[in-house]
Amino acid sequence: MKLGKFIVLEGVDGCGKTTILESLATRLEKDGKKVITINNIGENPDGTTILGKAIRDKINSGEVANTLELVYMYLASLITASVGIKDTNFTGIDKLREEYDYIICSRWIYSTMVYGISKNIPMVEDDLMVLDLINTTYNYPTLARPDLVLVIDNDINTLLSRLSSRDSEIDYFSNHEKITLYHERYTNLK
Repeated sequence: MKLGKFIVLEGVDGCGKTTILESLATRLEKDGKKVITINNIGENPDGTTILGKAIRDKINSGEVANTLELVYMYLASLITASVGIKDTNFTGIDKLREEYDYIICSRWIYSTMVYGISKNIPMVEDDLMVLDLINTTYNYPTLARPDLVLVIDNDINTLLSRLSSRDSEIDYFSNHEKITLYHERYTNLK
């Protein structure tokens, strides 16, 4: 059985991931391909949240104890998104690959690497322990591996302009200091 291609778009908030995701999906569908898009990890294709919204709400409320707790939550979300949740309508990336030609997702483990260690969340004593946890999870057998990862980049002023034009409120991750930090981290990903 031929499995669908799993494509991930990564980048800082406001870089254009959603715009590109929608354009790419439309183009592939015009070519007769069966496509599904997932706008955030831990989110069903129909927009219902499994873990993603709960994590973001906890961060925005200031209830995250330290970076290790944050990374554990995101990694749990990634593994859940890979394999699905029994007795729910979310089957996971692995099952979606059997049904679709293309699964296009905004964000994956690379976002955890970039956003996982944050200046305003108390650090654990050993940040190398956090990076080791991320690396261990990346090699976890049930974590879906993308066939292609595209890191979308824009200059800081464009990012901030795009974010300020949104109707939604600027959240914890989207202020100038954070966007600059995360932009630098994405730039340094290898």
